Amino acid sequence: HFFGTLILTEGEREEQISRHMLIDGQQRLTTLTVLLARGVQALARRTDASDEHMDFCKDVDKVLRNRRAKKPEHAFKVWPTAKDQVHYSALMRGDPTPKGNRFSRLAQFLDTRFNCAQEFESAESLYSFLEKVLNAGFTVSIEMGSSDNICAVFSSINGKGCPLKPMDLLKNLILMRADIGLTEAYERYWKPVEADITDEELEKLFRKIVLAM
Repeated sequence: HFFGTLILTEGEREEQISRHMLIDGQQRLTTLTVLLARGVQALARRTDASDEHMDFCKDVDKVLRNRRAKKPEHAFKVWPTAKDQVHYSALMRGDPTPKGNRFSRLAQFLDTRFNCAQEFESAESLYSFLEKVLNAGFTVSIEMGSSDNICAVFSSINGKGCPLKPMDLLKNLILMRADIGLTEAYERYWKPVEADITDEELEKLFRKIVLAM
């Protein structure tokens, strides 16, 4: 299965952790990490799970988490935008989440498949699937410099994917033109905007602003 490329900013060191902002690939990475997390949670609950299977669960947990993290937002190696962080972290820990949330729907779908005897008749079959997901492929990542044209590279690589929404273009424009680092620009200028608003509401607000100009 073609996973695609990832576009991310240069790393910034914080608490012995190198932090990157993903320009393209967040949905794929969050989906993949939730799949692995829910998969090993289901595997650990299997009555026929062996010591080897339990050791694999621990290995996957090491892949998903930053062991040296001191801040909650550094706990997982993939961290979504502000409005998804609470639900995402709950799913990764195996805690319940409100019904109807898109992450909850994803977790429910995965849990149903992982617990289905027809899909995975034994702990070994589930382990074999998760092991392939974790180890059988490779990802091509492109790390951009601060002076590179991120939007141009994104457009050239993502030409066959879903088109960018107007809000995506506006977000990229704001972050690119900021006179500070991308991470700081996101925290200062964009994170407060999307914290308590849905994509649809943000889209409508953007359209009203444009029409009023």
